[in-house]
Amino acid sequence: MVRCVVLLVVAVLLAGCTDPDPGPEPSAVPSPSTTVESVRPTVVPSVEETVDLRPYRRHSCRLLTREQLDDLGFPPRVFEGANAESGSCEWGAHENESGRIRDLYSLTVHVDGDPLGTAYRDNDDNLERFEERTIRGLPALVQAYSNQDRLCYVVVGTGNGQGITLAGSPGTPVPGLCERMVDAAGLVVDAVR
Repeated sequence: MVRCVVLLVVAVLLAGCTDPDPGPEPSAVPSPSTTVESVRPTVVPSVEETVDLRPYRRHSCRLLTREQLDDLGFPPRVFEGANAESGSCEWGAHENESGRIRDLYSLTVHVDGDPLGTAYRDNDDNLERFEERTIRGLPALVQAYSNQDRLCYVVVGTGNGQGITLAGSPGTPVPGLCERMVDAAGLVVDAVR
């Protein structure tokens, strides 16, 4: 009988020491190799000091000097496809055996259509790089797919639905292509101010 009472007391004590509802198990601390998927921004930044691009639309090919183009590594000639009416200018070089332009860089001055807003809305999930930047005080976006040394876009918002886009597509990889395109965008912004 004493043995039964002792066992009963031990059972009661043990039952009182355990938590009837242990709750969820603590989550594991992620290891450094665990990647956290980032959420891309969707809110288009506002432009504090707007720049009117209308006077530059027909002269986009003059916004970068020959010396600046050389420093940036852009091809040596304006591609015949440049269209002043649309505000675009293209530099190409190295025609390959099929007659196609192998290296192509472009600049477009948009006076409507809000290119920065469009870049945020058309947020392509395949983009490896979707980076918000500020270029000469203006909101910008750098976009690139998996090979950032072969294709990179920079979009700068200048306010009132206007903006500047630059694209670089060299035939052979150019290390740091996106930063080169950011530098070009800064020079264009300097030219339109």
